[in-house]
Amino acid sequence: MINIIKNILILLIPFLVTSCQTTSLGKKEISTSLNQELQRTGFNEIKKLVTSSNAESASLIILNVETGGILASAYATPASDKDKDWFFSEQPIIKTYEPDAIISPLIISAAIYDGFIDEKQVIKIDGFLKIKDSVTLKDSENFGNITIPEIIKRHSIVALTKIAKKMPERYIKNFLRKILSDSSLVNNNKRALNNFEKWSALDETFIPLGFGLETTPFQLAKAYTIFGNKGKKYKNETELQIVDAKTATAVKNMMSLKNHDIIGVMAVTKMSISGGYSESYSYKFTGLYPIDSPKIVFCIVLVAKTMDIDNHIDYQKIKAAFPLVIKNLKLDNDMLSK
Repeated sequence: MINIIKNILILLIPFLVTSCQTTSLGKKEISTSLNQELQRTGFNEIKKLVTSSNAESASLIILNVETGGILASAYATPASDKDKDWFFSEQPIIKTYEPDAIISPLIISAAIYDGFIDEKQVIKIDGFLKIKDSVTLKDSENFGNITIPEIIKRHSIVALTKIAKKMPERYIKNFLRKILSDSSLVNNNKRALNNFEKWSALDETFIPLGFGLETTPFQLAKAYTIFGNKGKKYKNETELQIVDAKTATAVKNMMSLKNHDIIGVMAVTKMSISGGYSESYSYKFTGLYPIDSPKIVFCIVLVAKTMDIDNHIDYQKIKAAFPLVIKNLKLDNDMLSK
């Protein structure tokens, strides 16, 4: 019976008119403005990415940068059928990953907006930072004196930690809750932000770095709407001013991955499992298009198993492929206004 209904939906979807609606997932509601052209093309692009990368899966979510409404939400595996599986998927809305470096522009925005740092400031670092006797943070190299844009570009966890330490724990927690929690649909996830009632000393260090918590592609894309919407985002159909427009634009222009009029941040982390990490990695890219006056915000996640160095996916290849997913959607004003 389920397959019959699914097949009927497949036949009907091409005839549906794109419209704004509210979709319920569990006890949460999300705003959607599904665009069937973006949905089908987006699925095809991530399906190609899975095939070319020999990956386990890929997710793509695209939001309207002003309203936060979902324009497309797709998920593909090697077994996905291009004619049957291209329609709306809830996976980018409910499946969680560690955000890692993708969270750094959000932390830096908060620090600049409330005066903890200046966007032109230079941070002096030594390449490592001792947190406690058994924990020392290390960068990939000693960056020495590093500017705020370089922190994002080079992903200096030492410099980002120094910035986070300037902000009270309560401030960081409240900021992250405000920018992420309205779209946290996984209430039973122990590593979700909503379940951190009291942070340990290590939580205070690692969570602002994007470690030790999990977020969905939807959450990350929704948070990044502030960079294309003058520092504002929608929460439950209410517009919130998260940071000012000047700060949002300045930090957007600091993002390190720029290609094809697309700007964003990429991160790679091991997939977390109960009690540790698996052998699979999640490659994430969250960004905006076009750069100057963004119309959409998106998040792409590719999951691949990398058992040894010979089978490891080429990072540079994926870095180049992610912007092409968005470029190949052939976005234009007519499509984005639907």
